[in-house]
Amino acid sequence: MTFLRPRSFRVVLVWLTVLAGSLSVLCAAPAGAASSSSVPSTSTTIPLDETQRPVTRIIPLPNSGHKPTTPGEGGGFLQVSLFFFICGAIVFLGVLAYFDSRRKRRRQAQLASQHAG
Repeated sequence: MTFLRPRSFRVVLVWLTVLAGSLSVLCAAPAGAASSSSVPSTSTTIPLDETQRPVTRIIPLPNSGHKPTTPGEGGGFLQVSLFFFICGAIVFLGVLAYFDSRRKRRRQAQLASQHAG
């Protein structure tokens, strides 16, 4: 019994995914196609409200909000401490990667000097 090598298995898997994606695009109904339901569609129009409303901002202006009242609120203690925790974790991972690569380079140089001598 023969098994596929891992590389050929990955190639087959990629091709099957591409094939499935292509078939789903080709078999999809066009955007303007009529539905097959027997219920007629009705459209309603809603009149526009002519009253003037104040424009709300998606991003508020600086110093226009209120101070956080609970630790989990935006800008609260928990959110700020989470930010610094994530920054510290990223720096820690960078330091670990630096020292690990330094240790491996030192070991590789030591092995190269042993083989040369």
